[in-house]
Amino acid sequence: MSNGHSLSPWRSRYRGDIGLALLFFGLVAAPIAWAAQLIVIFAIASHACFPAGKPGLYPGSDAVWLTLLVVNLIAIAVALVAAGASYRNWRVADANESRAQDEIRFRVAARSRFLAGWGALAGLGFFAAAILNTIALFLVPSCFE
Repeated sequence: MSNGHSLSPWRSRYRGDIGLALLFFGLVAAPIAWAAQLIVIFAIASHACFPAGKPGLYPGSDAVWLTLLVVNLIAIAVALVAAGASYRNWRVADANESRAQDEIRFRVAARSRFLAGWGALAGLGFFAAAILNTIALFLVPSCFE
């Protein structure tokens, strides 16, 4: 019967320099931030347009617009952080892949590089989407203007 300690040298030997949590953060943080951005700004803006179930002005519409702007800026920041983390992960995994000495280490580094590359692309794509949503906040007239 083996305990968890007998496997730890094998696990540490073939584990990459990048943790899976960091890889998946870079892969999913930007899309989740963008989806949350859309849900939150839709909820706030629609309540401002229909506060009692009828069209009307929301008292303190400047606060509503400022809240929408803050939500957009948070989504932009999360997408940038996710893209930056993924790019850093991609560089580390690329270096590990080039100096891998056996098949398993090569596959671990290649897996990490693949996930980090897609995370960087997703981060940049959803960063662009969040920027476009923010631009729309300035250009599209709303019901509380």
